[in-house]
Order: sequence, then structure tokens, then C-alpha cells
Amino acid sequence: MIDDVKNIGDALSLTVTVATVGQFLPHLAAVLSIVWTLIRLTEWFVEKWQSRSKS
Repeated sequence: MIDDVKNIGDALSLTVTVATVGQFLPHLAAVLSIVWTLIRLTEWFVEKWQSRSKS
């Protein structure tokens, strides 16, 4: 369930990012999309780093 929500959030984030580059959405949407993407990238990096340190 949580992964489904994250995947939907990722898809929306990507859509908003692309639309923002095309100047279809206001600046607030761009900032929120960038923040979400950074959170997800950070989460991914930390998971990978922790799995490598356990090996």
C-alpha cells in the first residue's frame, strides 16, 4: 500500500516537473515537486548506503 502511494507520488512529481519546465504550472508546484523528488532521492540513497554497509 505504501509503495503504491509512493509510486503515484513519483509519477505525479515527474509530471509536475515536466509541466513546470514547460511553464504550465505555477512556481509553487515546481518547488513542491522538487522537494518531493529530493526526499525520494535521499531516501533511495540512504537505503543503498545502509545496504552496502551491512554487506
